[in-house]
Amino acid sequence: GKPEPRLFQCALTQSGADPEDSLMIGDNPHTDCDGAKALGIHPFLIGRHEDALAPDIATLLSLRVSL
Repeated sequence: GKPEPRLFQCALTQSGADPEDSLMIGDNPHTDCDGAKALGIHPFLIGRHEDALAPDIATLLSLRVSL
C-alpha cells in the first residue's frame, strides 16, 4: 500500500509512463507524496494541509502550475 514505491512503480509499468513525465495528485503528504517522490514522480498536494497547492482538484486544474 501507499507510500510503498512499488505501488507507484506498478502504475507506471501498467500505463507505460515515465516517472519524470508523471504527476501524482493526492491529499496526504505522507501516503500520497512520499512513495511518488521516491520514484521521481512529481506530487501535487490538494486539500487542507498547509502545503497543499489547492483545496480540491477542480481548483488545482484551474491553476497554471509549473514544475
